[in-house]
Amino acid sequence: MKTMMDWRISTHRCHFLLAFFTCLCLSCETESYETGDGKYSYLRADFVEAHTSTEKEVDYAVNDDGETLQLTPHAQAKWATVADSMYRALLYYNKEKTANVPISMMRVSVLKARENVPSDSIKTDPVTFESSWMSANAKYLNLSFYVKTGKADDENAIQTIGLLCDSITPTSVNLRLYHDQSTIPEYYSARVYASIPIMENYKGKELHLALQTYQGEKNLSYAIPH
Repeated sequence: MKTMMDWRISTHRCHFLLAFFTCLCLSCETESYETGDGKYSYLRADFVEAHTSTEKEVDYAVNDDGETLQLTPHAQAKWATVADSMYRALLYYNKEKTANVPISMMRVSVLKARENVPSDSIKTDPVTFESSWMSANAKYLNLSFYVKTGKADDENAIQTIGLLCDSITPTSVNLRLYHDQSTIPEYYSARVYASIPIMENYKGKELHLALQTYQGEKNLSYAIPH
């Protein structure tokens, strides 16, 4: 049975993610002073469902606007281990006249709520909330937030992100972000992207999501279309 611990962060992975975003921002900043067509002149970033043609190779992706992006060359994704499958991802690519050229692809965790979790096992350690938005196709509620991280004394230490269902009725659903900081020190921040499938499970309901921040509990509300 799948556990609620859908997304785990090692200290090493957080270092990588932070470095990746820093490098990307620096590259874009440099290109903005160039004239003509630079390496990132046509750079786009889309949340997508990425299709694997073979193990670890993505041949096309469908973005949240419903546009199918054939990738040339195919994108490589070490985490996409099952062929002919769809993965939620954040795709960076150059949209050129005749091709969509992948630059990088990051897996986005899909959080599916778990019900009837014993209260003594619920963890709601704080995060730094950035934004939330419903995808254009209303299929996902997307989240962007930061977790505190650093190098732990225990190399096997991980912090865990998940989703809990507090209650559900014919008209509404109350969800809560699960976050276990564990023994990871809080030295610096690393961004996390996550998607909650809403049309699949909560079509036509009023969705309420609670998450604990360093300033207190934050509550989000969205009306899910029929």
